[in-house]
Amino acid sequence: MRLNNDTGDDLHLRRAWAQGNYDNFNVRIGKIPDLTTYDKHLMFFTQLSGVEVNAGKVFKAQLRAGRINKADLMYDESFRRATGRTAVDDPMSFQSVALTYAPSKFSLTGAYYHFNSDMFKDEFYSRNASEDDAHIWEVASAYRFDKNFALTGAYMRNTKADFYNKSYVAHLDYKGSKKNDPGSWGAYVSYRYQGGNTSMYPSTDGAFQNTKGWELGAQYTILPNIQAKAIYFNGEQLENGRDADKLFGRVEFWF
Repeated sequence: MRLNNDTGDDLHLRRAWAQGNYDNFNVRIGKIPDLTTYDKHLMFFTQLSGVEVNAGKVFKAQLRAGRINKADLMYDESFRRATGRTAVDDPMSFQSVALTYAPSKFSLTGAYYHFNSDMFKDEFYSRNASEDDAHIWEVASAYRFDKNFALTGAYMRNTKADFYNKSYVAHLDYKGSKKNDPGSWGAYVSYRYQGGNTSMYPSTDGAFQNTKGWELGAQYTILPNIQAKAIYFNGEQLENGRDADKLFGRVEFWF
């Protein structure tokens, strides 16, 4: 495996990394899960070949840098057909910083992401079709009202893109299932607007990339370490205004 370009030969690893945990400090190096939990995965739910550093408790900082393989950055099928971006094979370079203030029930995050790829050089990204950078700024916030209800909101904008250059989410959680507590369950309702040039690899179990609409989800713990999940999304595609809907289900086993 070669981390400098996020490729390998016959061995294909989904995730493999070294991790060090210290007091209010954490570092991961390798092929790591790249998740943005502060915005309900509006930006990322993928893998990064590189390094991630987390520090702080009430005031938190997260630094990330590395490369993302196109196989881990696949666009929604309808958006791929519209842009033809799968023709670019080189991995995308990526750096980010996220600063979070989380004193108790409330949290506030400001983040910046930088991407560089020839993939952006088309008429679906910029009017002159010569831009290869993405500069994305984000603000996200969450508030837990009590043990049952929590509200999360986030907004992002790509200052280099002329099209599909914003994303936002409003997400309300109710309760939550626990892996070791059979019978526990949780549900949520979410409105998602996932611009294809801003939400680079969002969670797509429900909403697709480059769509907007409502998402409903629920999770239930059947037995210890066995959970069932169901998600329904209903909205429209941003590139053509056509209807978009999806029903997703999964049973997860934890070992």
